[in-house]
Amino acid sequence: MNRLFVGLPITIVAALIGAASLVRASAAEPIDWIVAVVNDEPILYSELSREIDMVVKRNQLRGGEVYSAEALYPVLLNQEIDRRLKLQRGRLRQIRISEEEINQNLPIMLRNFGVESIKQFEKEYGLSSQYLRIAIAQEQTINNARIAESRHKLANYGNNLDAALRNNFADQMINQYDLMQIQLASGSDSLADDLRQRAKDGEDFSVLAREHSIADNAASGGMLGWRVLDQLPEKVAKTVRKLKADEISKPLVLDNGVHLFKVNTIRPLVPGTELVKDFCLLQLQLPAGLEQEEVEDIHDQLVRGETSLVDLSEREGYESDKQCYDGSELMPFGLRNTQRLRQGEFTEPMAAGDNWMMALVTEVNYAVIGGEDLRRQAHAQYQDVEIQRLDVEWTALLRSQADIDILRESL
Repeated sequence: MNRLFVGLPITIVAALIGAASLVRASAAEPIDWIVAVVNDEPILYSELSREIDMVVKRNQLRGGEVYSAEALYPVLLNQEIDRRLKLQRGRLRQIRISEEEINQNLPIMLRNFGVESIKQFEKEYGLSSQYLRIAIAQEQTINNARIAESRHKLANYGNNLDAALRNNFADQMINQYDLMQIQLASGSDSLADDLRQRAKDGEDFSVLAREHSIADNAASGGMLGWRVLDQLPEKVAKTVRKLKADEISKPLVLDNGVHLFKVNTIRPLVPGTELVKDFCLLQLQLPAGLEQEEVEDIHDQLVRGETSLVDLSEREGYESDKQCYDGSELMPFGLRNTQRLRQGEFTEPMAAGDNWMMALVTEVNYAVIGGEDLRRQAHAQYQDVEIQRLDVEWTALLRSQADIDILRESL
């Protein structure tokens, strides 16, 4: 756009850019402003204002936090600049979106807006279904352009997937411990010290377990098998974490007696390649209309053991449901933090539309798996992560090559 027009009311620019329909009764009265120009393409104040209104409405419908227009303006302006840059690149690549693709993505877009039907969308947002279809086409154009821009980079790691995964998940490495246990009756501290010393002096720990342990696994030499720390009670996990291979813990006093733990072997595992975590949740949906303080009070009562999800589910307006997930499934929105919880722990309260929900982790299981199906799953998982990372690089590159003028940085 000729910089002569930058910052002028759009009514003055309209006649020059063929947008006469934007002018109301008085041609001299400004009705809109150009807030930014992206490679000669203007972003209008009315467009950004509409996006702000839609974000506020969407968060209200989905039960999320509602921010002020002043707080949203700079964020959405920068997002819109990035969106325009990517759309422009998509057009240069001559990406076309079919009606079939739009129809396939329509339910997803409706859910993103917090509604279930086109009619509800039109009612809540005051916009036509045509707007929705255009929005889907634009988002799909950006997505296809993003994949096209990333494809040649993604191909580089294809022959060395395991190394790429380990590099990508380096901060998520999990140790798995091959454990043995001796459980003694409460008050057997002296015996525990004696058995620990005998094992350190070379006696077979499994023989000592068979002779002295009162645990169910005594007959098998106290074998607990391969465990990760999340599977162990917190005190036991803290003790085991400090041990190296072939080391024996100091006596650990728990409610059910005195314990000795031996670590036979430690091996690192990478989520998504060797380790799958299956877990079950008892989910509770609270009745609509509760204030956040009331919900947090209910959560605190559950944590303290003053009530239970089963008891609450019997009250009017409360609904419970048991669901199980495995490591290959995408966690439901808001429940992904359950993968960091141990059995018997509660999730934090989560907003779900007009309701609140929380969940109890009732079961956790780990399994080492392998095979080509797993590699394909890990490949897809890593590719998603890589596309997100490359998208950041792509956005920075587009900005560095673009001619951008921001004319109005705040409301």
